[in-house]
Amino acid sequence: MALPEYAVADCVLFYVDVRHEVRTRTDLQLALDSGKTIVVPWCNADGELELFRLTSMQQLKVGKYQILEPCVALRTDPENRVDARQVDLVMVPGVGFDYHGARIGHGKGYYDKLLARTRPDAPRIGLAFECQMFEHIPTDAHDQLMDTIVTEERIYQRP
Repeated sequence: MALPEYAVADCVLFYVDVRHEVRTRTDLQLALDSGKTIVVPWCNADGELELFRLTSMQQLKVGKYQILEPCVALRTDPENRVDARQVDLVMVPGVGFDYHGARIGHGKGYYDKLLARTRPDAPRIGLAFECQMFEHIPTDAHDQLMDTIVTEERIYQRP
């Protein structure tokens, strides 16, 4: 959250951590308190990530894959829906990242499809632990690259 890209972003897409991902829950509350528009993803029946305007942590309940997601009853409210092109900065989890911005997730392509719908000028920030950094991760044409990867030790910028 100390990155200049975050400081200038009005609408920020956070993920809600699960399993061994970098924790975002504490930061989510701080972000909500900051006055920025905070958006979180949820997985629809078609396996696509949709975006929800989060205003309170109480709006989250355990959903698909045991991930905290917006309450089902709140998802259909037009006031809570956010188009991916409105997002000014995207934070993304991953299983592994390389020094050139490549990322591997859990193999379903959820974030690659979502990132393809965001604006090209919206920075993509991967959050990882240093042990998740690799020299090279193979990519396919549909894979979306990160602009920056932040670990507990350093910040990697895509060359």
